[in-house]
Amino acid sequence: MEYYTVSTKYGARIELQTEVKDKLFNLDVVLGNMFEDWDTDPQLVLEKEEEFYRGAPPQWLNFYCAERNHTPFVKRDIYTKITKLIQKKRKINCSTSTINLFHQPGSGGTTLAMQVLWDLRKELRCARVIDSVSDSKAIAQQVIHLFNGVASQIQNTVLLLVDRETDTNEDMQFISDLQDNLTTKRRPRNAQMLSFLALINSYVPGSYLTENLCLEFVDKKNHISGRPTLEKQMGAFADLLVIYSTRSGGTKYKDRCIRMAHPMIADKCLQLLTDAGVTLSDTTIKLISHLCPQTIPPYLVKTIKHLLTKREKYLPNDEREETLHKFSNLIQDITEKEKKSMCEGVFKHAAKKLPQDPFIPQAFARFYYIKQTDYARAETWAKIAIKMEPNNSFIRDTLGQVYKNQLKNHNLEILSRKILQIGKQAFKAFEEEAEIAEKELDPKMQEDGVTHVSAVFNYRGLFGYIQVANTMFYKLKNINSEWSKVLRQETQSPSLISSENCKKYQSLLTSLRQRIEEKCNFFETFLIYSKPNIDKNEPQYIWTDTAKCYENYIKEEEQFSMSFEGLLSALSHITSVSDLEQITEQWREIYMNSQFDIDAQNYILANIMLSQKSANSEILRPVPELQDILQKLWGRENKNRSPEFYLLVLLLFWHDSAKKTSNTPDLKECVQYMCDSYERTYQKHLRSRYLVPLFFLGSGGGLQRLVHSSRSNPDHFSDERNQIEITRLLTEEHENAEIESLQRIEGEIRNHKVFAFRGGNQIEVSPHNQASVYNKDLVSFYLGFTIRGPVAYNIRYVKKSAQFVDKHKEKIIQQVKKVDSIIDDLRPLIGTEQYSTIIAASTNEDKMRQLYSIISAGYEMKDKFYQSLLKYEKELIHLWEREFQ
Repeated sequence: MEYYTVSTKYGARIELQTEVKDKLFNLDVVLGNMFEDWDTDPQLVLEKEEEFYRGAPPQWLNFYCAERNHTPFVKRDIYTKITKLIQKKRKINCSTSTINLFHQPGSGGTTLAMQVLWDLRKELRCARVIDSVSDSKAIAQQVIHLFNGVASQIQNTVLLLVDRETDTNEDMQFISDLQDNLTTKRRPRNAQMLSFLALINSYVPGSYLTENLCLEFVDKKNHISGRPTLEKQMGAFADLLVIYSTRSGGTKYKDRCIRMAHPMIADKCLQLLTDAGVTLSDTTIKLISHLCPQTIPPYLVKTIKHLLTKREKYLPNDEREETLHKFSNLIQDITEKEKKSMCEGVFKHAAKKLPQDPFIPQAFARFYYIKQTDYARAETWAKIAIKMEPNNSFIRDTLGQVYKNQLKNHNLEILSRKILQIGKQAFKAFEEEAEIAEKELDPKMQEDGVTHVSAVFNYRGLFGYIQVANTMFYKLKNINSEWSKVLRQETQSPSLISSENCKKYQSLLTSLRQRIEEKCNFFETFLIYSKPNIDKNEPQYIWTDTAKCYENYIKEEEQFSMSFEGLLSALSHITSVSDLEQITEQWREIYMNSQFDIDAQNYILANIMLSQKSANSEILRPVPELQDILQKLWGRENKNRSPEFYLLVLLLFWHDSAKKTSNTPDLKECVQYMCDSYERTYQKHLRSRYLVPLFFLGSGGGLQRLVHSSRSNPDHFSDERNQIEITRLLTEEHENAEIESLQRIEGEIRNHKVFAFRGGNQIEVSPHNQASVYNKDLVSFYLGFTIRGPVAYNIRYVKKSAQFVDKHKEKIIQQVKKVDSIIDDLRPLIGTEQYSTIIAASTNEDKMRQLYSIISAGYEMKDKFYQSLLKYEKELIHLWEREFQ
């Protein structure tokens, strides 16, 4: 054969020059005129055919002879599908595209692929990689030579067969590198730079690249000083960019940054690039592989991590609570617009470039178990992330989630031992996560003399344990209902365990019930005493799953925990007075036959909760009797009790005006003891969360002076949205905010602390809003009680006029003369009926005393009264003001 031909995109043939063909030493090119001018030896043809049918790899001569003799190879069903797919992908404006043909060695997959290449050799430029171990850059360069043919004006699509015997990470990396190199020796570098900037400014608005880094990429050949400016090298693209200095007057390259002029321009450019076949995955991989230097600057690390791991919040349809997307916006778009497998290449390049960053392999693990349901690879990458940062509980959570989702998978082999095996792995992962979470909050955990304390307590390990327990319960119960009794420890059932080959999991089955009870108790406390913030409750499924787990493993016939915390939440799920009375009687029996303080506390709280539903219940005990119980406990030991004990003391003794005895609690001490107890007991778990007000101080008598938070609005106490509005009313500084069932407490601010007046004492309370404590003055507020102590809500400063009216009460009553005029001024505020009663009094002093009984209700009335006094008794008032000052 004296010359070689390849096809054009129009089906014609052109000559492939010898010097070009000689450069294609790693490619076995299927020439358009292969064997056409060659005198074939019939004996050689028979030998090659016999070799093939004996199992030897096929050769192009086999296909030529079969075609010439009209005896083609048996074409598999997938042959037509592959050829159609090739034609379809040719119509897509994309620089490279891949078709994966997975097959077992010896099953004919290579023969099928070669048949496709042979049949399309006159339409496309077809070739097979001879040595795929070779450098991917060299192979890519040869493919480009074949693509160009004679000249760039006569280009045609290359159909390349890369035959790999395995499907290892190295194989996948080779394919990725080959694609990368094929699309890089082709687009101008300034166009690639534009795609990088469009990518980061579209997905990470405000991000940038340094000018020096951009110049290094755009102008790799020219490293001498005085090279063309970036603006000049970017050409027409420069109009879309902004180049600015990070220093005042700075002009050096290292001081200047570059970004797109606006995120909307970046979005449009990125859309045009993707329409032209420049895929998001391709641009991301190139950004990571070719733009990032060996030592990546921190700003660029931050941008790459944002691209791949930053999950944005969104509001699902018909939902009020925001939630997080499963992945970053970029990863989601690549998954939807390209292929899921393209994300793998992106993550692998990033993991290779940032080998010390645990968040990349963590996101990669999440991708594998959520999108690919590939739990083996997900487990591998989750463990890689943990190895990088073993003391981060949030990193550890991913491994538990891998096992949890594997256990939930409906395709899981339905065998008891398999369920227990995966469940055990999940339990271990979540328990290790919970242990690390505890250490993250331990102030003794130090490094280089610096204390590291997590801003939040990570409870995912504890909750993940509960979720796995629920899933395992249902799956085992579906296999054999006897499993439910085994899991509840109601029976040992050795025959079942033996028949299911589950003896090795005996210790797990024995300890599971107790561990679940501990975790359920934790969440009961966690959810009742706190929530994420003032406007947001915990997702409902956390409470639901926890309650269901308690029911599954503890007892079905009992309500979910009637502990102190359970009693506090009783009004949310117990509507019957008789049920509350029955609970109270049960606790009375327990208390009478118990020596434990906690039983006494629960009995007292049961009475308080019953009083919230029925103030006239016959079984309610009077306040003095309940106080007597607490006094006896207080006398035994004042310190080192639970926060719940001190809460009851504050609730029952705050308004008590009875004569003190030796056992009467000192409320100043009680507040301090409660704060200390809270720090010992709950601080590390609740410290970053909003502490829910459990009770408020009301205006009633007896136990009715206590108002449970659900009764702040008695008409809608079960409405969650209404609860949020009430809480806002209590916490925001509304001048006219009034809640009839609550009592405003008078107090004082000094040294940026709030003190409540109680008789002749002043007791320090925590301000709910520290910003409202800004001046030394008299104040009023609603008093609430959290598990940490008393809290001042809706702090309102008392006006000087109101203070004056209170200070000179007796002088005003006895000496003011123009009483009727003042009463006429206040008539719109006091109402017609009260006005008539006051004006009918026989003396000015009687009139004024009746008026004082009305204006004492609020500081606004006192201010109006003061303004009227100034109007009619100006000289007298000024005289007293000088004395007051």
